[in-house]
Amino acid sequence: LGYRRSMVKLNWYDVSRGYAKWVPGKLLGQDLEGIWHTGVVAFGREYWFGGKVLASDPGKAPFAGPIRCTELGSTLHTREELEDWLRFEVVSRYTRDNYDVLMHNCNHFSDEVSSF
Repeated sequence: LGYRRSMVKLNWYDVSRGYAKWVPGKLLGQDLEGIWHTGVVAFGREYWFGGKVLASDPGKAPFAGPIRCTELGSTLHTREELEDWLRFEVVSRYTRDNYDVLMHNCNHFSDEVSSF
């Protein structure tokens, strides 16, 4: 069929820059390793939500470098298919107006994109 597998990864950024580890666990009921922003890396680009859907060179989101990178697997979709899906089905759901720090954030976006 001519399809080729492309790797998909998840970049993790600690937006607290390490300070979350200093929050007493008793204060929140659990210890924090970080306060996470995530972005999905596919086809040589990193896709992420920051008030709107954005794409950048991998590791170049404005949060210092990624703390970790997790391989999620591979896809047979093409870059064009992903970007069309983002443009026509996802962009309208991920805007500054419907951002919610707990219920609709960059991690929810990454979850949705990684399931495409």
